[in-house]
Amino acid sequence: MDVPVQSPPSNVAASPAHMFHFYKWSTFVSMYIGYTVNMLSRKSFSFALPAIIQDGLDKDDLGLISSSQNLAYTFSKFLGGIMSDSMSSRLLFSVGLFASGVVTLIFTGFSSPIAFASLWFLQGLVQGGGWPACAKMLKNWCYESEFGTLWSTLSTAMNVAGGLGPILATAITLHHGWRPFLQLIGIVTMVVAVVGFFFLVNSPTDVGFESFGDDAPKKDAKGKVKGRGRGTWQDMIRSPFMWVMCISYLVVFLARTAALDWGQLYLIQELHQTEYIGSLFISSLEMGGIIGSVAAGYIADKMVSVSRREDTKGSPRMTVTLGFVIMFTASLHLFLFHFFIVIFLGKVLISVWFLSDNKMFTNIL
Repeated sequence: MDVPVQSPPSNVAASPAHMFHFYKWSTFVSMYIGYTVNMLSRKSFSFALPAIIQDGLDKDDLGLISSSQNLAYTFSKFLGGIMSDSMSSRLLFSVGLFASGVVTLIFTGFSSPIAFASLWFLQGLVQGGGWPACAKMLKNWCYESEFGTLWSTLSTAMNVAGGLGPILATAITLHHGWRPFLQLIGIVTMVVAVVGFFFLVNSPTDVGFESFGDDAPKKDAKGKVKGRGRGTWQDMIRSPFMWVMCISYLVVFLARTAALDWGQLYLIQELHQTEYIGSLFISSLEMGGIIGSVAAGYIADKMVSVSRREDTKGSPRMTVTLGFVIMFTASLHLFLFHFFIVIFLGKVLISVWFLSDNKMFTNIL
């Protein structure tokens, strides 16, 4: 039976209802701020690339450093998902965030490319549990009818970080260098991790409320508690849907990572734009992602509600996903013809086309 979005669980009386909403929204805000800072810390090196390259590092060194983090993050995010099922998500998120700040701070004390790559590999390792922990806490606190909207809204934390980071990095590095920028990010990350730890709550049951989210026991028609109903590893590996999703996710993130990590440098070195123009390009990409993320989640929730009333088959979220994947594909191909676009339609439209940023796709499911 569906529970209205506005209503707290049935065991919450009118008087403590405000406490339920306080815990729910303080957890959500803490996750949002925490993951924004988490993303700032993870991408701080990429944001400061134009300044770092002036210290004598060549593009091979920069590629090694960036790739080392991405490689570590790939494995650690998978392991983080497993860890989030067996330990406190609050602890996993806060400890990983604090460790990320420490690594970012230590990074500024070295100058060797090998040291940079090793530390940024460690940065990728400690960040892997952040998003799985957020996903589990959000699932525990929100109703199914609002999950898409809240999930996509939380996902915009990445876009906010990606939008503010390049502008902040350019403003600081032009006047003080890249090391003070990373030091600032490291200190802020550690402070937010400590403060956030005291506001995050794993699930309603931790503060005396009824379980209704992902950790709620499932019951059959006779009221008996059923198992979790999760498939096996073999089921996952054999699923064509899983492989299609993995390949799609890989392709869109190849494009996204290339744009975020190298877009600034390409505009500055190859197209001879200013550092502010380079940072503006990255920021516009992320601002478009904010709109796309929220829109995708909201539309998906609405379609889920309609499908239940009409008893339709299949997942309406996949319909929304497919639509936004098509828009992302079209926008990417248009961007590849940027010289034509610059001549006939102006530079501003390059950023506008990225309104269908792939974050729309990744935030629906």
